[in-house]
Amino acid sequence: MQRREFLKNTGLGAVSVLGAAALVGCGGEDNGSATQGAVQNVEHSKKASMKIRLAMTWPITMPILADTVKHYAKIVSELSGGGIEIEIFPAGKLVPALGVFDAVSSGQIDAYHSAPYYWEGKNTAFNIFSGIPFGMVDVEQNAWFLYGEGMSLWREIAAKYNLYPLLGGATSIQMAGWYKKEMLSIKDFEGLRIRIVGIAGQVLSKLGAATKSTPGGEIVPNLERGVLDAAEWVSPAFDLKLDIHKVAPYYYTPWQEAGSIRICL
Repeated sequence: MQRREFLKNTGLGAVSVLGAAALVGCGGEDNGSATQGAVQNVEHSKKASMKIRLAMTWPITMPILADTVKHYAKIVSELSGGGIEIEIFPAGKLVPALGVFDAVSSGQIDAYHSAPYYWEGKNTAFNIFSGIPFGMVDVEQNAWFLYGEGMSLWREIAAKYNLYPLLGGATSIQMAGWYKKEMLSIKDFEGLRIRIVGIAGQVLSKLGAATKSTPGGEIVPNLERGVLDAAEWVSPAFDLKLDIHKVAPYYYTPWQEAGSIRICL
């Protein structure tokens, strides 16, 4: 399915259903109107069977993140009366974990679930739609997207890459990461190989760190092999399930990300 054809043919019908599912089922704030719009368009969606291939940046076993996508697909199916089916592919199944942006942009696949700041290399503006140091927390981000100009600005920029953003969940305040050694001064960042992304990564690079945008599923193996000295992922609920603490025992409090948005396209 070609992306432009998909957006054109689904029109307000399927897109309304997808949008409501993202807001209600993936951590966004439901103001009532989105749900009502989805219900009004369910009959339209029933008339045509549609399969959407969605690739994730995460493994299918990734706690919480992959669970959110599964729930999202379930809600979309229910709201569309079974007319829209989202087929979920884990990282590496169709495309590499960090290859989802290009795959969707080029029309190779239909949608992805990932974080906007992974694509700062294509446009630094993508950072502000995810999480930035000392920035907005989740509820503030959602308010900006849903009731301010955040979503319209995001979609204006994303359209240049043949993408159409939908909210796909939030992971709240993120910790500053797990380190193999105790950090005692700013100088300890010199030469440190750390997995961290976005503006926070730019900050640590200025301090001499070697930053990497390693996919979540590869963090622990890279720490074990010595490819990484430290890694920032999300928060205790996420990090502990990956056992990052078993290979990097020093954990530091957040500064780099007050809130973080995930996205479905």
